[in-house]
Amino acid sequence: MIDIFSQGFLARKLLHHYSDTTVAILGLILSFIGYLMVASLTFFPSVMLLYASVIVFITGDGLFEPASSSLIANAADRTMQGRVQGANQGMQAIARVLGPLYAAFVYTYGRSLPYIINAVLIIIALTIFARSLTSIKNSTSAA
Repeated sequence: MIDIFSQGFLARKLLHHYSDTTVAILGLILSFIGYLMVASLTFFPSVMLLYASVIVFITGDGLFEPASSSLIANAADRTMQGRVQGANQGMQAIARVLGPLYAAFVYTYGRSLPYIINAVLIIIALTIFARSLTSIKNSTSAA
């Protein structure tokens, strides 16, 4: 239900007013916060915190998904957009298979560890995203 709201309504409204990049960054930030909230459940067990964590994470994921798909499609040549989107979907499918296996393995070392690692991966993704935006802006202003 939250995913339907975030992807079907909220993302569409935000993408109408903001760039794909801005909405993707917002989605990553919300996902990061959601992961940290889930990780904190180990130390502060609470049903309300669990609900809030899931809502924040799913909202972030729901914003990121359509924005990133749009960024990927727009980065490719018009003749290659189908192939690029297909490759993107294929990578997502692989992640949906390998992700739970990785999480189960890491979980044996600490209940919050998969969520903390994913939060760190999001920080890395945001850093790469910011650097690529900076290089794009620099190359555009130089031209």
